[in-house]
Amino acid sequence: MPIPSSREQLKQYALRALGKPVIEINVDDDQLEDRIDEALQYFAQYHFDGVRRTYLKYQYTQADFDRMTVDRVSQSTTKEASEVKNSFVGDGSTKVFTLDTSADQLSSVKVNIKEDDDILNTFTGDGSTKVFQLTNPADNVDALTVTVDGILLTRTTDFIVALKTFEFITAPTAGQVIEVKIRNTVPTAGTDLVAGLGYTVADKTLTFFTAPASNANISVTINNKVTTEWKEAQNYIICPESIVSVINIFPFSSKGSMNIFDVRYQMRLNDLYNFSSGSMVNYDMIMRQLDFLDHILVGEKPMRFNQHDNRLYVDMDWKNDLLVGEYLVIECYRKLDPSQHTDVFNDIMLKRYVTALFKKQWGANLSKFSGVAMLGGVTLNGQQIFSESLTDIQDLEKEIRSSFEMSQPLMIG
Repeated sequence: MPIPSSREQLKQYALRALGKPVIEINVDDDQLEDRIDEALQYFAQYHFDGVRRTYLKYQYTQADFDRMTVDRVSQSTTKEASEVKNSFVGDGSTKVFTLDTSADQLSSVKVNIKEDDDILNTFTGDGSTKVFQLTNPADNVDALTVTVDGILLTRTTDFIVALKTFEFITAPTAGQVIEVKIRNTVPTAGTDLVAGLGYTVADKTLTFFTAPASNANISVTINNKVTTEWKEAQNYIICPESIVSVINIFPFSSKGSMNIFDVRYQMRLNDLYNFSSGSMVNYDMIMRQLDFLDHILVGEKPMRFNQHDNRLYVDMDWKNDLLVGEYLVIECYRKLDPSQHTDVFNDIMLKRYVTALFKKQWGANLSKFSGVAMLGGVTLNGQQIFSESLTDIQDLEKEIRSSFEMSQPLMIG
């Protein structure tokens, strides 16, 4: 049989390894294709023959300049919390109240002050006065409760009322205490105070600038809704999907072009005009020192890469460090394309891994019919096949990662 050089030939190789055509392998073709994809993905991720170290260059365009130096990605984060309500009653002197929960900011607090629905007016009779002025108008006679020395009076029989004017039919005697309580059928909604003008809030402490009136109903609603805006620069370039790791960016400083004032030019002009006349030790030491200074003073450009979004972030000043039209050169590891490099299908570890995955799929399918007797007394034992495949896969993955996986620091992008 020919050595595997395609997906189909690799598939047939693994099926023959499992016993085909002597026995029937009960696996659907789509399932086999999925297992090959899984094996190729694992091979590229953990086997050094599944990737290739390569160098890619990218030309910095005007569109990149506009995106990286001007446009920003704005993100808003909103924290919602359930409303928390607090209720207090004023006493005419207290300005400071303690809330049940802290407020994130002043705008999270809404304060409403509402006078008591029952408005009490107190008078003292003088024996002749029948008409008294109330502090608030009454909607109707039914809104009044009138007592004289604790005795409840009857409307129309003992008194009449018109707006704020209250009149007795018979003037109370001198010294009698008159109490008129007003309860309007439609209570007022109260007054919303302005944050920073009528009150202030610090954590759980609510402080009024003027103490609420006695019997005033104070309603405090806390709704901690905080919106913050974040900006992230779009300082990235899109890499090919085949790249699994970026390990280096070539320095932008040009060491190949020098003028007469460059220290390296002067050193080569004066000290190395004849390589046979002097020692190379001094030259090597100077070049190492220059490289060290370049590393300390200029440094490397920080970079970030994730193979799932294919974005290479380079944290530098894209406006000044690189000119439009110049090239950015990256050193990276790139997955081999099996359709172009068909020898991948003949890799011994890949063939063994695909065979183990096929066996696992076969066992998983047969395990659904465990214990079913076939013609001739044959009994399917899918669970045993499945268990053996798990052991094979575990051993293969351990061998691949211990013997063929590259050092992790080399693969960090």
